Amino acid sequence: MRRAAPCCNVPVTFTLDLTCERLMGFNRSERAILRELASEVYEAEARTVLADLDASFREWRKKQRLSSDLLADIHAFHQRDSRDLWARYQGLDDATVVARGVAFGFIPKKKVPREILQKLNLEVWKRMGQEGDE
Repeated sequence: MRRAAPCCNVPVTFTLDLTCERLMGFNRSERAILRELASEVYEAEARTVLADLDASFREWRKKQRLSSDLLADIHAFHQRDSRDLWARYQGLDDATVVARGVAFGFIPKKKVPREILQKLNLEVWKRMGQEGDE
């Protein structure tokens, strides 16, 4: 059974050609750009995942939420959302992270240099997103 990622309905378990050979098609400067963009993608998705927890903290500060409920939310975040996010990015190369990030709107397509964009397989990720919506 495939589980959907909480923030974008993408299956957490998937298989693609994620070998080091994929990065070999990029030169050194492109790989540096990919590393930077991959970091931005991760941060953008992390912000999305943290939004619900942040809302719980705001309610708690306004005394609209019990401390025990906040602790339960923190525990649930640690056991589910945080682990899912970590697992999603483990083993993915930077090119795959960037392609996924563009396909799901974590970074704008215009931020990726044209030469790199041409080498990314965005269609695979777009199809996965459409399958997750069904």
